[in-house]
Amino acid sequence: MFIRSPMMELGLALGGALIFSLYLVFDTQRIMRKTSPEEYIDAAIQIYLDITRLFIEILRILEATRRN
Repeated sequence: MFIRSPMMELGLALGGALIFSLYLVFDTQRIMRKTSPEEYIDAAIQIYLDITRLFIEILRILEATRRN
């Protein structure tokens, strides 16, 4: 049903990297403006998850470009 091609994988990885970059910017702004100092653990976990997911997407980009 869903055909996997190297170009499609690269496009999805680039889209994912863009989305998680925007999440990182959005969450950083939200933390700076609205998060109280007592919520630092939740804020740190959120930033950690954003960076981890962005790293995974970058690895997918590198994998897709290596195949081509």
